[in-house]
Order: sequence, then C-alpha cells, then structure tokens
Amino acid sequence: MKWKICCAWVLSVTLSGYEQQKIGSVKQIIQGANKQQEQEAGYAESLKHMFKDGKVSGRLRVSGIGYQIDNSEDNYATAVGGNIKYALATWNGFGGGVRFSTAYDVDTLSGEGVHHNSEYASSDGDYITMSEAYIDFSYDALTLRAGRQSLDTPLVDTDDIRIVANSFNGYTATYKIGHVEMMAGYLDEWQGSDADLDGEWIDMGDGVAFGGATLLHENLDANLWYYNMSGSNNSLYLDITGHLHIDGDEVVLNGGVQYLHQNELAQSGIDSQIYGAIVELAMPYLTWSISANKAQRYAGKESFSGFGGGTLFTNMDSMILDVITRDRAAQSYVTNILYRYKKVALLGAVGRFDGTHDSLGQKEQIVEYNVGCTYDYKDVRLGIIYINEDNQEHTQTNDGSWQSVRASLVFDF
Repeated sequence: MKWKICCAWVLSVTLSGYEQQKIGSVKQIIQGANKQQEQEAGYAESLKHMFKDGKVSGRLRVSGIGYQIDNSEDNYATAVGGNIKYALATWNGFGGGVRFSTAYDVDTLSGEGVHHNSEYASSDGDYITMSEAYIDFSYDALTLRAGRQSLDTPLVDTDDIRIVANSFNGYTATYKIGHVEMMAGYLDEWQGSDADLDGEWIDMGDGVAFGGATLLHENLDANLWYYNMSGSNNSLYLDITGHLHIDGDEVVLNGGVQYLHQNELAQSGIDSQIYGAIVELAMPYLTWSISANKAQRYAGKESFSGFGGGTLFTNMDSMILDVITRDRAAQSYVTNILYRYKKVALLGAVGRFDGTHDSLGQKEQIVEYNVGCTYDYKDVRLGIIYINEDNQEHTQTNDGSWQSVRASLVFDF
C-alpha cells in the first residue's frame, strides 16, 4: 500500500504546555496541551463600554492527516480553518460571547472519493458553524450561562485535537468556593469533530443532565460527577489524585485512582464498572507515567466514555477501553514519557488493550503506539504525531490495523 501523506504541517498538540503537576492520560495530555488561549474581556463601566471593551481572540490552523489502513483504502486530507471569538466585557454581572468555527479542505492536498478523509471538514470538504453563542450572569462566585458553549468535564469535553472542537448547547451554573468548583447543567445539542461534522449540530437524545465538583489543591485533587446520559444511562465518576513534592517543587510524584459506574436505562446496552490507577513522576524536563484500567464483564453490555475524548487514565490518541468492553471483561495498560526542553517537547507512549472472550468466543488484543514532537515559537506552534494501531487478533475493531500521521501549524491571537 502506498503511503499517502502531505508532509508540511504539524500536529494539533503542544506537548510543552503540559503542566508539571497535571496528571492524566495520553489523550488528556494532548488535549490539555492544545488548549486555546483566549483574551479576557474584563469589566465595563457602562452598557456602551460592554461592547466597546469586548475582546476578539481566535485560532488559525493548517493541518494535515493521513491513514494507511491494512484492510481498506488509504485516506488523507489537508485543511485550513480555526475559529474567531468575540467576548463582551462584563457589565453589572452580565456578559456573553459568540464564536465561529470553520474548516476547509485544500483540494489539491486531499484525497478524492474513498481516499478522502472527512475528520477535518466533513465529507463535503467544508464546515462552518456558530460554535458558541451564549449569555451569562455572574454574582460573586456564581456564574450562570445559557446557549452554545465550550465545556470540559470528565464525560463531556471539547476534545480539541482536530480543527473543530466540540461545543454544546444548554444551560450551566458554576460556583467556586475556596479550592472547590461546582458545576451543574443540562445540554441538548452538540457539534464538533466527535459529533460527525456532516450533521453540524446533533441532538443529544433526551439531553444530558449533570452535576459535579472538582477539588484542586497543592497536594490533593479530586472529581465527583454524576450524569444522566441522554436517557441511556446514569453515570457516576470519581477520581482522587495525590501529589508528593520532593526536593521542593522540582520533583513531584503523582498517584491517582478512578472509578466509573454506569447503570443502563431504556435497554440502551450501556452498563459498566471500570476501575483505574495511575502513577506519574514529574521532573523539570521529564515526565513518566504508567496507568491501568479494568472493566468488568456485563453480558451483552458495554461502557460509554461520554461526549468527547473521555477521562479514563489509559485513553490514547485513538484507542480507548470502550471499544472492546461489549460483552466482555477488558483491561488496558499504558506507559508514556514526555521530555521537554525549552520550546521543544517529545512524547512517546505505548498502550495494550485486552478483551476476554465474548459470548461468540471472540477476544481482542490491540496495541497502540503514539510518538509526537512539538516546537513553540511565540504564538506559533508546530508539531507532528504518529499513531500505529496494531490489531493483533486481526479483527476489524477500531478499523483493524493501521498507521496515521497528523500534523499542523497553529497560530493563536
């Protein structure tokens, strides 16, 4: 199979942005390091200045992606796009914002027909939407927001590793007290790379009602969240992570555990219990971690990591445990190493995902390798990531065995 990749563009992650005390999966490292920086609008003295003092921010991105697939046709695409946002200054507690997100394929650097990749700009090769349009009201530590908005919670998140990040329509309330931030909300629509760009804004069934709290402290972090997922399941998510500071703040030993429990509703087939653990050593230039997740078997049932990238410790760029949990017990193990020096960062990770025999006698074993490199220069980010998915049972789970390169150039303003 001929390798088809247009090689002038680098990835949608900035690994050097990873915080030393941050603990999480390879997927969360990639997503978190790629977090877009936005201008703070501040406060206005009058209604007139609410608009006059508003801030414009955005992102421009040129990105390419290509797949070499063992049992299917190669596909690839190169796209230009990004987003632009205007945020009102806050006046008497009221504020708001609007963001447009778009992506367009470069036809001469993208495949045609079965060779076209639609992850960036839909199967039509173009995509544009009003990804955010909200009003909010703040009083002391309370913020209420209504409309299209970006969210990052354990089971509902932006998953910003392509060009168009996920966003959601609904209502949220946030309250901060000390080291604890609490949030509750209801969502009924979403859009973005994970929501199928061909459909633009997608209905979320019966909607997602959720509530949770996050504790962020120097030595201890914790999350406790509950979701009613579109009437298909009730999900309870918990994680606790501790930070042991060695030699001042130069070396930090992190350790965490997590638990996801899902109860089936309306015969959806989603019913699970997943346990996880992670150990991470963070040093000034080097971070190393090892993580594991284990899912119990429920006959004919499977797990669901939510709307976005998911929060399991072993989630990688492509592979997550959900893929192999249907009708079987499953476990996953991932180790990764991140090296940072000045503006350069290197990431290497390998994960193994094993599923026991299901009712039909089929078992699963998938190994994924992630290798990435980034370089930051002022507001410009360059990077590249290579993904190798090795399906050792020769099933077509997660599209079988394949290799991919994703690359991009990103400019924030």
